Amino acid sequence: DHGIVNTLERFTAEAPATDLLVTTLLPRYFHAGAVHDGKVYLMGGLTPLPDASCGVALRHADDFEEFDPATGAVRSMPKMPLAVARPGAAMIGDRLYVIGGSTESEARTAAVQIYDFVTGEWTRGADMPVAREGAVAESGGKIYAPGGYDGAVALRDFQVYEPQADRWEKLPDL
Repeated sequence: DHGIVNTLERFTAEAPATDLLVTTLLPRYFHAGAVHDGKVYLMGGLTPLPDASCGVALRHADDFEEFDPATGAVRSMPKMPLAVARPGAAMIGDRLYVIGGSTESEARTAAVQIYDFVTGEWTRGADMPVAREGAVAESGGKIYAPGGYDGAVALRDFQVYEPQADRWEKLPDL
């Protein structure tokens, strides 16, 4: 009820309420999240400008944060190459794939940003055939991008990314 928050909460079906885990994250919304090696990673989204009163002025974030539930520590990670809000995110092995999203100009991007947890570096993958924002899912070592939004209309496109070949393929429309 009070605007953008910077908390991470845990919910379990047995608990009567959520547990507040951390309150020192960057305030944001329309971001993506993923889990790797027992840690929670948050990337992109919309965040208040540092000089914004009441969080009214927002920026597209290139921020990447790690939360360690075992210690409660929050750590800043290397910034993403492209600031995006509403991206999809998927993990395959030691790589995080941040797919699409909206950019500062409000255009949707086809960008694939890849963070390698072994090298600690970001690289770019092949662009999607259709620029979009929206959820993605990993299955069988591939990343599926169903539908989404292009800034004007909901999409029926269905795309699959093969990381080993760094190649996208269009699938039958939804």
